[in-house]
Amino acid sequence: MIAKRILPAVVSIVFLCACKGDLTGLIPDAGGKMGELVLVVNEENLNSDWTDSLKTWFTRPMAVLPQDEPSWKLYTIPPQSFTNLFRVHRNVFIVNINPKQTEPAYLVEKDAYATGQLVITIAAKDKYALLAYFKKVRSEIETMYKQKDMERLAREYDRIVNREAQKRMHAIIGLNLSIPEGFYGVVDTNGFVYYSHEATRSTRTDRDTYPAKIQRGIWVASGPYTTADVYKPEVALRMRDSITANYILSSKAGSYMMTEPRVPADTSVITFNGQRALIQRGLWRMKDEFKGGPYINLLSYDPQQKRWIMIDGFVYAPQFNKRDYMMQVETIVHSAKP
Repeated sequence: MIAKRILPAVVSIVFLCACKGDLTGLIPDAGGKMGELVLVVNEENLNSDWTDSLKTWFTRPMAVLPQDEPSWKLYTIPPQSFTNLFRVHRNVFIVNINPKQTEPAYLVEKDAYATGQLVITIAAKDKYALLAYFKKVRSEIETMYKQKDMERLAREYDRIVNREAQKRMHAIIGLNLSIPEGFYGVVDTNGFVYYSHEATRSTRTDRDTYPAKIQRGIWVASGPYTTADVYKPEVALRMRDSITANYILSSKAGSYMMTEPRVPADTSVITFNGQRALIQRGLWRMKDEFKGGPYINLLSYDPQQKRWIMIDGFVYAPQFNKRDYMMQVETIVHSAKP
């Protein structure tokens, strides 16, 4: 982990102040949408090669989606444009090059200009030092923005939580999830719970406009923990397939959900509720059907009951971009608490 250092006073874009008392209501709520980021760069560097390197990183394709979609919708502006709507945007990344900045560093500020806002300022003495440092800390910085987006969305879901779904999930699995209203129970049995949300959205062709289906699904399964092999990516995927083959079925006889074997899953290890967890992102499809989409799967350990717990979120939206829908189900997956 890269240490976060306090920036010296040479950073001139962000103004800090100390205060006492309650300032609630004196600053606006952060604006913008989930998955958006404002990049603030000096005007002379807006179209430079090294700025393009920053933009390429933030707009690279999101991992394991059926079609390329950028990780972030990026707005690149000079400091003089950092006013009005941009100043109160939810996610802001400020770049500062200053010869007096002897050691590269970044500063994290919450609620700098708006409630719920996250502003990160990175500083270095020149573009070479900045790019080298950015490569070291970019994943850490991006994780903070992503976690903040999910934190905001989780608060929204908590306000419209489906109490009945929450109760059933806790009764069957022993977890609390922020499942919002609109999700309905599909399967509810010992060791497995599945909730789904289905909606339609208008899409347009050259000739007509028609409603297209969107589905978001959340399921949770558990079982006895007998071996650490469950944390092997290939073992976890086989577990996922055996679960979905039993419970995520199609109306077509013999069709069920399975992982798409032709697309390798994106795998990482995190700490979840104090325990080691395996996260895999990949594509699913229905066996013998032309239907599929992306999923996120989290496998963790429950030390109290000595069991594994698998939490899965998936999306079906063939006519639409899926990044935002995936962020929604990922927020629900990460909301799971004992």
